[in-house]
Amino acid sequence: MRKLLFLLFLSSFAFSSPDIIQFSITFMGKLAIKDYEGVFEDFYIPSDYTEKNIKDDREAITEGIKFMIEKQVGEIKKFSLINKIEEKFITFSYSTGPSEEIEKLKKIPVIFEVEFSKFGHGYIIMKVGKKKEKFKITELIFCFPSSNQKSVSIVQNCFSFMMRIAEKQRNI
Repeated sequence: MRKLLFLLFLSSFAFSSPDIIQFSITFMGKLAIKDYEGVFEDFYIPSDYTEKNIKDDREAITEGIKFMIEKQVGEIKKFSLINKIEEKFITFSYSTGPSEEIEKLKKIPVIFEVEFSKFGHGYIIMKVGKKKEKFKITELIFCFPSSNQKSVSIVQNCFSFMMRIAEKQRNI
């Protein structure tokens, strides 16, 4: 009976693949325990990427997400899978690319409602695609309710941080 209820719950989502759900929950677990290298390993890496592209994106994504979680919103206290967001929000996202390969890829959004230790209530959307039959994140989007006055400053701080990383990478 419990399994039937879980399957009915899953069928209410636009996606119904238990594999995507398991991948997404595992990915959120990596975020929650601050396994930033593990998080990066789940990102989609375009086939034409050079070692420098991978190195630069690894640094930008791991350091960017670390800055977001440890300096801005706080650790993830809890998260739950939801079907859609019912409020207006401000976003900041992380992805590899740009890449035509990623643009052409079929992506499925997976949404989590999240409780951050410093910021409070927010959302994380991950766009999931497949590469060689494995699920991969093509974009990780942090969503902050526009009603929270901290939302704009968090996005501005993260943008400034990412610009400093990009400037440093250009000067190497």
